[in-house]
Amino acid sequence: MKLTRVRALATAILLTAFAVSATAQTEWIYAAAGAQYVVVNPADGAVVHRGELRVSDFRPGESGETAPTPDIVPTPGGRYVFFLFAGSDRAIVVDAETHQPVWSVTLPAGTRRIVFSSMGTTLWAFTGGTSWIELSHQRGRLTDSGRRAASLGHGTVAFNRRATRVYGNRGSDLVFALASSGEVVQTVELQGGPHDWQISPNFRFLAGTSANQLVMVDEARGRAVGTLPGAFAGGVFHPSSREFFALSADGTAVVAVDATRATERSRIRPPLALTAIFSQADGTLHGLAPS
Repeated sequence: MKLTRVRALATAILLTAFAVSATAQTEWIYAAAGAQYVVVNPADGAVVHRGELRVSDFRPGESGETAPTPDIVPTPGGRYVFFLFAGSDRAIVVDAETHQPVWSVTLPAGTRRIVFSSMGTTLWAFTGGTSWIELSHQRGRLTDSGRRAASLGHGTVAFNRRATRVYGNRGSDLVFALASSGEVVQTVELQGGPHDWQISPNFRFLAGTSANQLVMVDEARGRAVGTLPGAFAGGVFHPSSREFFALSADGTAVVAVDATRATERSRIRPPLALTAIFSQADGTLHGLAPS
C-alpha cells in the first residue's frame, strides 16, 4: 500500500491511500481491502503491521480475496477498532495497541452500519429501513442483546455531548430524538436527503452530507444555516468547530466549508482519490472513504 502526503491548508493535512476503507487511532492509520488490513504510521507512511481478518469464522467459504471491504469504526477514545462487514451479524474487534484481532462480537442480524455514542457507552446498529438497535458497549465488548432504538432512516446518526439526544433522518428531514425513548422533540425540514450527520466538537453545528448537497444546521437554533450543492461522502470538523472539511463523493476533492454559513472557502484536489484527512491541530486522523 502506497501512501502519499499532500500539504494543502495550514489547518489540515491530507493523506491519500490506495485503500478502500481507512481510519485511525491516535497515531495509527488502519486501512483495509477485503479481509486484509494494514496499520500505517502517519508520521512517515511506514507500514507497521499487516494482518488478516478471519472472515471464514463467520462467513463460511469466503476467502480474504472474495470478502467485501469492511467499514472501520473506532471506539471513542481509540482503544479498539471494529471491522464490520455489511450485512453480517459479526464484527471483528482489533486491539489498537497490539494491532491484533482479539475477538468478535455478535450484532443484530443484517447490520449494515454501526455508530458509537459520543461517550462510547452504547453502539447503534442500523439493520435497514428505519430500524436501529441500541446495544450497551464497554471496552470493546457488547454487554447485552440490544433493544429497539429511535426509528431513524438510513444515514449516519450523531449524538449530543452526553448522548441523551440523537440526530438522524426521517425521510429528507433532520430529527432530534431522545436517545432513551426515541421520542422526536424537534424536526428540521430539509431537502436532498437522507444525510450522513456529523456534529462539531463544540456540539453547536450539525453537518449533513448526501449525494445532492452539504447542509449545515445550527443545533442550538434548530434551523439550517445554509446548503452547498454537490455530491459528498462525509467529512470532518476542524477542532475549532468553525470549519468543516467535506469529501467529494468521488474522492477527488476536499471542500473547506465555513460552518457558520455553509459557504465554500477553498477546494483541495489531491493527486489520488482521498480516503483520509488529518487535523493538524491535534494530529488526529478521521477516516473518510467514498462508498
